[in-house]
Amino acid sequence: MKLSQLLPAAQIRVPLLAASKPDAIAELLTLLPLRDDAQRAEVRVAVLARESELSTGIGRGVAIPHGKTEAVGRHTCAFGISAAPMDFGAIDGKPCTIFFMCVSNPKDANEHVRVLLQVARILNNPAARAALEAARTPEAVRQVFLDDEAQQVPPR
Repeated sequence: MKLSQLLPAAQIRVPLLAASKPDAIAELLTLLPLRDDAQRAEVRVAVLARESELSTGIGRGVAIPHGKTEAVGRHTCAFGISAAPMDFGAIDGKPCTIFFMCVSNPKDANEHVRVLLQVARILNNPAARAALEAARTPEAVRQVFLDDEAQQVPPR
């Protein structure tokens, strides 16, 4: 599944208002299309459990909090750009401003990897990354994803 399909405007927040790691995770969780508070609680536990193993602050101002839980039937994501850089315990010690939250069912490991590869491709593309950093609306963020997808050569 493509990022533009996984991230409708309702699941993107610009700016993310959180000022701390726990608040950022909580705010991103509110954007996920989950059916009720019980499902949201299970997803929260999965994301925090993964975060307790090793910070998902991958460096260069990016964090990808994620988790796997049977509470979700399919891959779901949220995205945010914070109003101010925040400490996320990133591996390079730098604060984060770009946040991708990805949650998947443990049975869908291949899709989880495909989504993370798309995220990595966008973040390693200087033009796409600059466009994300400059985005001021959910629609502008989605356009970065759509532009990236349009540049990909379809498999034969």
